[in-house]
Amino acid sequence: MARLSPLLLRTLFSWALLLGIALVPGQVVAQRRSGLLEQGIALREEGRDAEALVLFEQAYAESHTGQALAQVALAEQALGRLVEAEA
Repeated sequence: MARLSPLLLRTLFSWALLLGIALVPGQVVAQRRSGLLEQGIALREEGRDAEALVLFEQAYAESHTGQALAQVALAEQALGRLVEAEA
């Protein structure tokens, strides 16, 4: 079996490390957004729409996903804020 040179090994390791570091922040943001949405949905199921709205707005501010925006609109609608929900 052919051996890789130490220089090539260091280069490959460096690239792997850099790619790993670059991917972690995106995963952390996605996990946080998912957690905020799950908590908000649980609050909505308990009828605590105003508290849920705060979490949904945080999730949307961090990610700008359609899922987060939809939850914001649903919470606003449940609170009777139809103008905001339609926007």
